Amino acid sequence: MNAQAVEQGQLQLPIGDPGQRWITMLDSRLESYYSKERKVSPCYQVRASSIGYPSCQIYQMIKNWKFKRPFSRNTLERFSDGNWHERAVITLLEDAGFNALHRQLDGEVKFRNKTVATAHLDTVLQERSTKDQILAEIKSMKGTQFDKMNSLGDMLASPWYAQYYDQIQAYLEAFNKHLPFKDGALLILKNKSDSCLKYFYIAKDKGRILELKHKAADIHQALEMPEPKQEEWLAARRVNNLETCEKCDYFVPCKPNVEPLPLELNIEGEESLAELLRERAKVLAAGQEFARIDRRVKDALKKHPFKRALIGDFVVEKTEGFRKGFTVPDGNRVEITIKAIGEVSE
Repeated sequence: MNAQAVEQGQLQLPIGDPGQRWITMLDSRLESYYSKERKVSPCYQVRASSIGYPSCQIYQMIKNWKFKRPFSRNTLERFSDGNWHERAVITLLEDAGFNALHRQLDGEVKFRNKTVATAHLDTVLQERSTKDQILAEIKSMKGTQFDKMNSLGDMLASPWYAQYYDQIQAYLEAFNKHLPFKDGALLILKNKSDSCLKYFYIAKDKGRILELKHKAADIHQALEMPEPKQEEWLAARRVNNLETCEKCDYFVPCKPNVEPLPLELNIEGEESLAELLRERAKVLAAGQEFARIDRRVKDALKKHPFKRALIGDFVVEKTEGFRKGFTVPDGNRVEITIKAIGEVSE
């Protein structure tokens, strides 16, 4: 390294080195992988994993029919992270003396000899010495949520986590022929922060299974209707409950009969506002990708002691200083949140 260049604050960072080549290749391969994983709508399938959430049929219908969108890379990364945690639990259980059978097996929930929902099994655990078997579903979650889940009651008290109960009921039905033990299943929770596990036994609930079958059949039938009939179906099944509806991602397009109603806004002199919002949505992904790369570049540069550096065709300057804390004076604040209908919540 040139000592004079360092002393003058001019650092020539290497380009084209093997490390950078590998980093670029990894990022490119992952982007290609995630691009292939994106699935575009509509999705004319009711999934057993989400059939229980929420109680409103319209959520499933409107999500899979009108506003299904390709997942962002960030969302796909979170899905991959969940799969990784699942594999980690499976490996641990195998090391502890269990076999993991029927992994990633596809199944169907049938009602009146017709498939009304699809299912995708994590595993059936088998104890090696006794050969006893039980269906097992594995979920990973953040530590703050994990700490709150200490009983089946805690789970059922949450509208979001209660769907795990319904998912297992649907799975007990869908994979019935693969289960020597048909009376219940295990839900295994994994803390993403420290890898701790919790286990819950969930008994088979025949009454709830029948309710889920009726719900899935109703939604499946609606998905096969022509559009005018689907609109009639939606109108007949709106929950019209403010407490339930106002938290829903599809509150605006569903237009439930609750107060306050979502405002359809037409701003005088801003006829192109809707088009601008559409253009904003198109470049949003590019902006997110820019922010991700920008953060990586700046995090890497912060580690090097320089004031000005030449990197390829770019001159990079670094300024350091002390930022004094301050209190923001009182005043009115307006915050605008923009979210595409059907966008996956983080």
